[in-house]
Amino acid sequence: MKGKKLLAVALAAVLTLGMTSSVFAQTKTVKTGDPGSITIQSASYGETYELYKVFNATLSDDGNIAYTSDVAIAETAGLSFYTDSQMNVILKSGMTELTDADKAWIVANCSLVSSETANGDGTLVFDGLAYGYYYVKSSLGALIMVDSTKPAATMVEKNTTNPTVPDSGKTAADTTKTVGETETYTLTFTATNFAKKTVNNAEVQSQVTNYTIVDTSDDLKVDTDTVSATVTEPGSDAADITVDVTYAGNVLTISIPWVDAEGKNMYDNDTVVTITYDAEILTAGTIENTAVFNWNVTNQFGTDSVSLANFPFDLNKIDASNKALSGAEFTLAKTVSTSTGVLSEEISFVEDNGVYTVANSNDTTTDTTIVAGAVKIKGLGAGTYSLTETKAPDGYNKLLNPITIVIAEDGSVTMDGTSVTTVDVVNQAGTLLPSTGGMGTTIFYIVGAVLVIGAGVVLVAKKRMAGR
Repeated sequence: MKGKKLLAVALAAVLTLGMTSSVFAQTKTVKTGDPGSITIQSASYGETYELYKVFNATLSDDGNIAYTSDVAIAETAGLSFYTDSQMNVILKSGMTELTDADKAWIVANCSLVSSETANGDGTLVFDGLAYGYYYVKSSLGALIMVDSTKPAATMVEKNTTNPTVPDSGKTAADTTKTVGETETYTLTFTATNFAKKTVNNAEVQSQVTNYTIVDTSDDLKVDTDTVSATVTEPGSDAADITVDVTYAGNVLTISIPWVDAEGKNMYDNDTVVTITYDAEILTAGTIENTAVFNWNVTNQFGTDSVSLANFPFDLNKIDASNKALSGAEFTLAKTVSTSTGVLSEEISFVEDNGVYTVANSNDTTTDTTIVAGAVKIKGLGAGTYSLTETKAPDGYNKLLNPITIVIAEDGSVTMDGTSVTTVDVVNQAGTLLPSTGGMGTTIFYIVGAVLVIGAGVVLVAKKRMAGR
């Protein structure tokens, strides 16, 4: 009767019992000739499985199972079992699974029969086992019985985690970027070798053979040559891996093989996968893209989105009286710091009805000249810009110096150090020069008349002197 109770505990701990095993299973023989075996299905690559023999098992002719211990076990509050004076195992009433105290006692007092690290086959077999009651120390922490009625037992590893995507599963290196510039994106997730899905209302665990990330955006142009990936296994440094990349339309698909040619998992559970790539910003405004993370192509386990922005400003050409002017021309350059110094890069635009949008590499008709008027400039990331007037409206003086425009991370604008909502550029009217018929010629007439009169006076005076 005591044996049947303990058997119930074993059955509760074992997820699946049967005779099945993989033809290609990783096998560890404990002792040649002993008839028992334990098969661990979904054995995680890199996981070490330690097999402890807890009790001996004997079967009577009438089918009763008796369990005995090689060591005396005192009846204590912390343990679920103890032995009597004949070393028979007594199970406490109400036990349904091993407690932490039970597991600690087993590891400290029972024989470690075998230890093996899973190689990625997905199935690990311990054979050559004597009949008995065993404890498998791993993420399972499970009990299993092997006796003459069930000499081959199978248990399914309960992988403790599914693959997961952190809050920072999709990130961008910057928060703002000018159209036409390149942004670096990073994808991150934690991988497992087995994952669960629901089929017909039942949870099914499957081996992961690949991971697939589908990254979609209308606002980017990905440089597929820059896609790179690393894996960081627990306790190890990051290592480069090869991934498969396809790019069609606005969809980047990255496939990461997770098994080798023999179907073995290649990496440990809880390996962190990191992928980076560069993409050109194509559009003005908010640029958002979303990555969908899948295992075995179609089983989604996470999504994450990231956005960055660029900004506009209004450019108005006016005179000192706030009168709107037209016909001025400008160029706009961005100040860029490089390893060789500070550069000023002139920006090209695409114009449409007075809206100047920063050009990207797909644009074929572009110009660096802004013709104002009242116009809108779009697609500028945070940074410092130099606005230079190259032509003034007729009748007005051209600006002597460029205007410094600074766009902040939140899109606010300053003009030569002053916060503004619009960039109003003032031209002064040209200096009024003397014109024909005006005061400027009158003075010449007066001076001429004076000279003529003076000459006449001198002439008359000379004649009088001569007459004397």
